[in-house]
Amino acid sequence: MRRGRYPQTAGLILAGIMLLLLAVLVVPFWWVPGGHDRVARVVDVEVAEAGVFSARRDRQIDRLSVRRIRDGRIYAVEDHFLYVSEDMGETFERRGAIPKWEPTFTDNLKNAVARHPLARRIRQVRGPGDVVVLASGTILMFYDRIYRSEDGGWTFEALARPADDFYAPFEHGVTADARDRVFYGDYRSDPRPHAIRIFRGTRDGTEWELCHTFDMGQVFHIHGLSYDPVEDQVLVSTGDHDEESWLFRLDPECGGVEALGGGSQDWRSVTPIFLPDAIVWGTDNDYFASAIMRYDRVTQTLSHRQEIGKPSYHATILADGTAAVSTTHEPLSVYALAENPEPTTEVWISRTGTEWRLLDTWDAEREDDGPWLQRARAQLPSSDGSVPYLFVTLFATVDGFVTYRYSINWQPE
Repeated sequence: MRRGRYPQTAGLILAGIMLLLLAVLVVPFWWVPGGHDRVARVVDVEVAEAGVFSARRDRQIDRLSVRRIRDGRIYAVEDHFLYVSEDMGETFERRGAIPKWEPTFTDNLKNAVARHPLARRIRQVRGPGDVVVLASGTILMFYDRIYRSEDGGWTFEALARPADDFYAPFEHGVTADARDRVFYGDYRSDPRPHAIRIFRGTRDGTEWELCHTFDMGQVFHIHGLSYDPVEDQVLVSTGDHDEESWLFRLDPECGGVEALGGGSQDWRSVTPIFLPDAIVWGTDNDYFASAIMRYDRVTQTLSHRQEIGKPSYHATILADGTAAVSTTHEPLSVYALAENPEPTTEVWISRTGTEWRLLDTWDAEREDDGPWLQRARAQLPSSDGSVPYLFVTLFATVDGFVTYRYSINWQPE
């Protein structure tokens, strides 16, 4: 009797552990906040500059990073999941998640735990750096490799890496042209010098090839690749030192690059905005005060439009032509250590690309018992200008990981 009890007890304990693990892995997501679809919360915060513009922050979506806007649809990510909004950001439908590449049983177990909504709420992982949507409807996500979906993002296939030494692109470091040719560039931060490459994807994102290799030491890394619909061209933004900072035009047939300009921090950009008469960007200058620059398409001259202080990574455009540029607080940059700017991240807006106004600002999050070491950032999505609202995703601010929606109205001139 007694000897039979212990195996029975051990079996019950083991069964209990297995049931607990099973409950953690397969518990329905509906009862956990943030498990499935996201519904924006209504907020009402007004920001304005008298006689110039009025704006209203009217929606808030927690723990969701808006990455791309195309044809009126808004694509966002959180952790490994893709979300899509078809109602201007009122609701975000959770689609699929990027899978593991040739996973083992242990990989699947770890993945199940990490993807559980409770774990995601604790970890608050932003997710893939960029999402590209092709005219065919195919969706590509870039993370530790390229992931492809041809069913609207409900399922994803992990593709083989285009090169053994895969360097994921920086945010905004991938784009597609009008012919659904996709381009992305290496983002490397290992010691100089090194070769930096651009890859091209064709046949609906299924075939990838090396498109261009910069000379060893010519550039440090690629900040961004952007499609300019005005002149039907793909532009390449590079950095970081003066001699590495250029804006190139890429031959889509992989015949090389042509420089529009470069050789100074004024040309150190990440995300250009394409206007009918100009190309506009905020500089990623972490040595001195950054600025918003304007390149005139006709005269091919560059002009300084607005000092913004901190480096700029993100820019976007709205349906009415409003341009927006954001800043990032880099607390250990040469500029920050020398000038000690306010530990904030900001968004600037313009109706023409010439005169700029401060829309909003947020305080950086302070590390526990430490200095301002958090890199506060206001991320703006890559956009085709098909949505009238501005979406701003905040990281490392006192507001936390959150996206705000703004409506902006300009006063008559």
